[in-house]
Amino acid sequence: MPDKFRSSINCSSFTSGSNDQSFNSGTSDAIVKSLITPDKKFSGTDFFKFKRQHGDLVVSLVFFLIVLVLLYFFNTESGFEDRKLPQKRFGKILKQGWVTPAIAMFFLTIAVSINLWISYKNAVNSKRLHLPKRLTKELLHWFKALEFVGYFMLYTFGISFFGYLLSTILLAVGLTYRLGYRSLKWIGISFTTAVVIVLIFRTFLKIKTPIYVTLYEMLPPTAEAFMKTHF
Repeated sequence: MPDKFRSSINCSSFTSGSNDQSFNSGTSDAIVKSLITPDKKFSGTDFFKFKRQHGDLVVSLVFFLIVLVLLYFFNTESGFEDRKLPQKRFGKILKQGWVTPAIAMFFLTIAVSINLWISYKNAVNSKRLHLPKRLTKELLHWFKALEFVGYFMLYTFGISFFGYLLSTILLAVGLTYRLGYRSLKWIGISFTTAVVIVLIFRTFLKIKTPIYVTLYEMLPPTAEAFMKTHF
């Protein structure tokens, strides 16, 4: 398929007559060209493209403040306040609950600080170059993403009511429908995928889920024990 489609018209004049009256129209010798730009093909590498916009500074600042809040409560919420530091056995320190959160917060603090600094420099350069601002539009896209965060939160709370199997099926089918894949084919694929995920993680690997499930409590004792054990 050619990248561009070009058409040209070159005509000197033509005559049209109606009711014994003639109408003359002439065109110049200039060639009229029409260029149709082909649609850009999507590439998998587009997922990894990143370009900072004006809204990036606001979002970076929000995440930086969130990390500051986590650091403020880290001492009491992670167990670091009641830490034990034996001098002879370093392995005992690594097994304490506050160690992993401390490592995560260390790298997270560095990452959000660097990101905020780069975002600030980018905002200063954009202002100096008088680039057009689309702050409201960009922030709106960020808030739209919170819709899917809400779906995941509903899924998390729904497990204790509907159970892991039914909640996973509802999430998979619901997200598939929400994203526009609403044919029976895609609904069936999402349903099958959800069931396979439950069989792998709950039935075979025995990943723990909430013990008290409201829906399972309504079943007969035998069915209740079976669903709690395998699903």
